Amino acid sequence: MKNKEELDKLLLQFEWIILFLGFFSFVEIIVFAAYFDLEENIMLLLTVIGFIPLIVAACAAIKIEQIAGYYKCAKCDHTYVPTYSSVFMAPHFGRTRYMRCPKCNENSWNKKVLTK
Repeated sequence: MKNKEELDKLLLQFEWIILFLGFFSFVEIIVFAAYFDLEENIMLLLTVIGFIPLIVAACAAIKIEQIAGYYKCAKCDHTYVPTYSSVFMAPHFGRTRYMRCPKCNENSWNKKVLTK
């Protein structure tokens, strides 16, 4: 059980690296497009291309957030692994997400925990 906890902690740290790289590549392409005197359609194309690594990084980070550790219901203390779509669609502050608990079927701010 301790190995899973250590792996989950490492994955959650790796999540930040993925997000940083995706955001950095997006900003780098946007700065390149803004710095050089390019035609509008080429600037638009570069902007769209810049969004691709950002979107891929965000989706990968959400997948890591979903599979690493558990979420703990604030109402019934049930720990569970939510579906990708519920993590993707849930409003959040950091690692706390507003989701429906599968056990008590209530919406609450569920916190990320590494152990059951």
